[in-house]
Amino acid sequence: MKKFLFKFESVLKNIVLKEEIVQKELSIIVAEVDARRNALNEALSELEIQKEIMKEKLQSGSNIATISLSNDFINACLNNIKLLERDLLEAERKLSETRARLLEMVKNRKVMETLKDRSYKAYLFKIMKEEQKFIDEVSTQRFFYKERVQQVL
Repeated sequence: MKKFLFKFESVLKNIVLKEEIVQKELSIIVAEVDARRNALNEALSELEIQKEIMKEKLQSGSNIATISLSNDFINACLNNIKLLERDLLEAERKLSETRARLLEMVKNRKVMETLKDRSYKAYLFKIMKEEQKFIDEVSTQRFFYKERVQQVL
């Protein structure tokens, strides 16, 4: 009997390989998003620390030059936070696009696996049908052989 052969096996393997590549991309992007989120949180905590330092300087009556420098540093921190937020949004957008691509690939793989499963079931049905035909032939020949033997005797 012929061995089962799925005619789209190479297509299925290609889909699986592409899916694995996208999964690796997704894990890299998730790590990137986490790193950017951590950097943003660190910048926010640094901003809060600088604001507290500024309050202390204002209450202690520091000179204007020191207060001006602290104010400039706080403004630089705010600009840095805006850049980090923009980077984080871009990374999250990239993450959602990659997730959508992965979801589409998983759907395609499942469709191909379903097709392979149906093809295998059809193959099994065909094999069972051929076996049943062979059994019927053997039993028919056996019956006729017994009939002939009885007629001869």
